[in-house]
Amino acid sequence: MNHDFDKRVAGTLPKETLFLHTYAGAASIKELKDGRLLNIVGRLEKQISEDGGETWSEPAPLTDRSGNQIVGNSANLVVLKSGALGLIYAFTPEGDKGRPAWFIRSEDDGENWSDPVLVSEPSIKAAIWNDTAIVTSTGRIVLPVYWYVGKRVIIPQGVSAAVGLFGDEWTGVGGHGYENIIDTTWVYYSDDEGQTWRRNEDGEMMVTIDYSAGGHFSCEESVVAEVSPGHLLMVHRTQLGRLFQSWSDDDGSTWSHPEPTTLASSRAPACLRRVPGTDDLLILWNQVSGDEIERGRQRHRLTAAISQDGGATWKFRKNVGALDGDETTYVEPPPIRSYRAANYVPRLPHSDRVMDYVSVGFWKDRVIINSKFKERGSDIDLPPRGKGVRTTITLGLPIQWFYEA
Repeated sequence: MNHDFDKRVAGTLPKETLFLHTYAGAASIKELKDGRLLNIVGRLEKQISEDGGETWSEPAPLTDRSGNQIVGNSANLVVLKSGALGLIYAFTPEGDKGRPAWFIRSEDDGENWSDPVLVSEPSIKAAIWNDTAIVTSTGRIVLPVYWYVGKRVIIPQGVSAAVGLFGDEWTGVGGHGYENIIDTTWVYYSDDEGQTWRRNEDGEMMVTIDYSAGGHFSCEESVVAEVSPGHLLMVHRTQLGRLFQSWSDDDGSTWSHPEPTTLASSRAPACLRRVPGTDDLLILWNQVSGDEIERGRQRHRLTAAISQDGGATWKFRKNVGALDGDETTYVEPPPIRSYRAANYVPRLPHSDRVMDYVSVGFWKDRVIINSKFKERGSDIDLPPRGKGVRTTITLGLPIQWFYEA
């Protein structure tokens, strides 16, 4: 990536940013026993940092005990209760009709990995995303997954029939507002450090309004955190103008019906993590209004907030990234209904940027954030979405920054 692009990205971030890397790849970061950071990026390559994310080694492939390369994507790196590392990832063997998830473990800080164990049922379709699995205080591994019901029809703009003018050209905007499917969410969990896996006992989750009289809606790309021993909070991406949430009082075995939060959101996933050494929760999400969604600006603001009461309320809202000149840090949650970009939205701003699909790591007194980053208007042509740059970025911020009013 060129210097001018790096400078433009840096200009969108808080002045307290400690470091910035572009082209880092979708990440799952954990601290090792000796204080180094291990980052699993892209199609399962590892990087090491000895200085809290300031610098990283060159990506190297993951290998099993026999030296064979491990192939996959959507890395979920966890530290098991025993101190070993676990890695959940997606890989579809040739001839398999599903999209299965797999688990491997390492006893030597990621140098060598075990043979894979199947997490999902054979030939099941179960989509996972980077860095959504957790290990609870009991040692249970909890992994949210999702898949869709219905027949997916691909329209010319991909997942949106909406377009807007950027400069003198029409370009695709929005996403997932013009589909005839419903995504449902469920959980896999393991009580023996990944050797065997079970589904949650009460079926898949979806959003229903007025006991289905008001409709059924997708509940997808969910994230989970432990609020207190055995008590888990799951946050769901929806199309209803807000994030929704479910609770478990039995360490993830069963879950409450998804209910709306007070967090205004586009149809984009959140990142939810418990701050180490505290009972506080950190959330990062695309906070936007219903009007912004309909104008095609669905992921241009990445907001962080802290909850100190188990997810009941969220405070210290601050933007990690936003469009030029945007100082909005609180968006009133809109009425609950389906929101999507209009077919023809108003002209897009010259600084049209997106930060989404966030993952988080912790090291001493800093938070390490990894995010997809998109910017329109470069010389790179990415049809049917128009011209622009798509990459990932990794940045560091002091933990204290998230607590400052």
